[in-house]
Amino acid sequence: MLARNQPLVFVLAAFASGIIADHNLDLAPSVWLAIALTAVLGWLALWLLRRHLLSAITLLIAIATIGGAWRDLNWQYFPVDEISLTVHEIPAPICIEATARSGDRLIAPPPPDPLRPPQLDDQTRVAINVTAVRNGDQWQPVSGHAMLLVSGDLLGIHSGDRLRIFGRISTPSPAGNPGETDYADLARSHREMAVVRAGFPQCVEVLESGSGWSPTRWIDDLRTRGDQLLKNHLSHERAGLAAAVLMGSRDELDSQRIEPFLLTGSIHVLVVAGLHVGILAYLLFKALDAGFVPRRWALFAVALITLLYALITQAEAPVLRAMILTWIVCGSSWLGRGGLGLNSLALAGLVILAINPSELFHVGAQLSFLSVAGLIAFGYVWRRREKPDPLARLIARSRPWPTRVARRLVGHLREATLVGLTIWLVTMPLVMARFHLLTPAAILLNPLLLVPLTLAMGAGFGVLMLGWLAPPVGDLFGRVCDWSLSVLEWAVARTAEAPGGHFWVPGPRDWWLAVLYLGLAYITIVAWPVPTRRWRLALLAGWCGVGFSVAWLLPAHGRQLDCTFVSVGHGCAVVVELPGGRVILSDAGRLGSPQIGAREISGYLWSRGLAHIDAIVLSHNDTDHYNAVPELLRRFSVGAIYVSPVMFNRDPPSLLALRRAIASSGVPLREISAGDQLISGDETTITALHPPPQGMGASENADSVVLDIRSHGRRILLTGDLAPPGLDAVVAIPTSRYDVTMAPHHGSATSRPTEFAAWTKSHYAIISGDLSHDSHVAVEAYQAAGSTVLNTATAGAVHIGVDENGNLTLDCYRLGDRW
Repeated sequence: MLARNQPLVFVLAAFASGIIADHNLDLAPSVWLAIALTAVLGWLALWLLRRHLLSAITLLIAIATIGGAWRDLNWQYFPVDEISLTVHEIPAPICIEATARSGDRLIAPPPPDPLRPPQLDDQTRVAINVTAVRNGDQWQPVSGHAMLLVSGDLLGIHSGDRLRIFGRISTPSPAGNPGETDYADLARSHREMAVVRAGFPQCVEVLESGSGWSPTRWIDDLRTRGDQLLKNHLSHERAGLAAAVLMGSRDELDSQRIEPFLLTGSIHVLVVAGLHVGILAYLLFKALDAGFVPRRWALFAVALITLLYALITQAEAPVLRAMILTWIVCGSSWLGRGGLGLNSLALAGLVILAINPSELFHVGAQLSFLSVAGLIAFGYVWRRREKPDPLARLIARSRPWPTRVARRLVGHLREATLVGLTIWLVTMPLVMARFHLLTPAAILLNPLLLVPLTLAMGAGFGVLMLGWLAPPVGDLFGRVCDWSLSVLEWAVARTAEAPGGHFWVPGPRDWWLAVLYLGLAYITIVAWPVPTRRWRLALLAGWCGVGFSVAWLLPAHGRQLDCTFVSVGHGCAVVVELPGGRVILSDAGRLGSPQIGAREISGYLWSRGLAHIDAIVLSHNDTDHYNAVPELLRRFSVGAIYVSPVMFNRDPPSLLALRRAIASSGVPLREISAGDQLISGDETTITALHPPPQGMGASENADSVVLDIRSHGRRILLTGDLAPPGLDAVVAIPTSRYDVTMAPHHGSATSRPTEFAAWTKSHYAIISGDLSHDSHVAVEAYQAAGSTVLNTATAGAVHIGVDENGNLTLDCYRLGDRW
């Protein structure tokens, strides 16, 4: 079919298969190369015997092994003096010398939010190459990429500058929960496995300015001057948005401005990718193909400018893909050959994987290639139309010009809608799996955004090219760009607020995605045997039904009790899945960003295929136990929220924000106190042990809701931030041994761990905390009482399972197999 006479498609498939195999098998490069040598010799023998099909298969196996070896070399092997090899997740003081790989970039502070602590200073980031570390009074040579984060405005750093930095160094944190992005793996895939944090700009000293002849400095200076030109010629409100749209610099956009683009499926507008390169190439072709420049010179200029644009926008995989395809189009036009096909796309994929094989697992690259492959594969179907006869063309030309213009605009809009629908259909399963969003609004919104986006980019490039030379002309382009961006942002914001425009969903499983896309690839690439169109539609519909059943209808819990302490840092979130399917969430918050807490909790719930929470129980009125609730109410349906009778006795801004979110969601707010049963049944009961209805009249922690969970003869105790005198009241209750206990107040020494451990006599004590808080007193107390102590900061999510026979199992996401 489409891939006939396009061998690079099979070469790319083999190379990618080797990368996937190494990702799962983790074989040494020597093993891969030995298999490759064997396969090459087998290919030569089969080729000499004229066994062409077998020789081709053997050659593809050799290519696959090369892909596996290349991925292993990139993933496993670093220089012996790599700085990250001696760094840990816990930050440690350090003094280093480094070379800046980029200029300073000021990060937009988060918007004011009563549910998070205020950020007192701006932050600046600089990509660096570490060259030396001070060991006592000696400087020791080292190497490695790192990211420098400075509290405050660190201005005047340019690419190539040599720096001396005093700060704290650590590695990025690995994923702590199922369904969570693993930022440690992401950093490793870019070979940037260290983060240096400096408390003040004075902690960074420029020892020597970089060479003015360095190409990287030229590129960085172009980017910096472009940012400044946009600020000079656009309004302050739109300059940051223009920098994101034109150059991919989203540092000046806070999360509130980015969120509507995510919810409407138009986040690609803010991520410089293939669409932006395509618009740039289109504008350049139109400008240079007007007859003032010879065609071949115009094609050369387009290729050169897209290369420069890719370098300025940091050459991410989607941009590289679009640049390579643009070069192929220019080369084809130069030689008078055909246009794009799957072979061209495969060539782009091979180049990108040769640069970084880990791009195969990055969702941005996956979406970029899926979009173009879908357009190539289905383009013939959408564009198949009968050629009008001469009489019809004559009639069309005889109509008044307004009618001709209107018909042409309608035709362009129809084609843009079909293109947008194709991309949406092809990428929707992957978007649902990775971002847990279903965005039907994107089908109509994205084609409509093409007009203001194209105007904004055209005018924005006018500002960048002419604003420094003729400021009045730059101001004119700036007004057009400003107006276009305001229309674009208004349309996105209104669509994000429209009911039914987006839905949060668990998303399909990875195995379902793999079968779906492999099946589509087979139908697209392989000529025989291919089922008829009716059978293809039936198979697709059936497989979608399977994915729907697995994601939404089949329970993930079985008949056992599942209790998971989600790793949220210094905070608390415990998901209890009951036999029969009901879901209870005890607390939902963390110290710091509520969005991060909601993302971690949501990721775990979606990984279990859960879209509904029957009840949320909030232990007390500390923000690190409830600040993720407003966001969770937007993502999940919730049956009821339970709080203690004294929860809202105070009215700080954070509690007012929580009450407004609960009221606007329409979720019932109920009270729970000592003696109340949240769940009552033969298999499982959940009873509140504390606080009394009138409260303790002391601190918020003393009034924490304490839940006693009993299932199949096992007992689990959830304590919140229980502290004296409430702790004394709970310890006075006669009890038998608990199987699992949450250590009160994140393992704080003030929660009387020795007394409490002696009362619970737990097999397991779980601390919901982070690495920055010292909990050694509590750890020693619980261990002395015979408990096994686990901290979610190091163990990750801790999952407790109790089956119908009373057997208890325990799994830790970071310490054991990731479930």
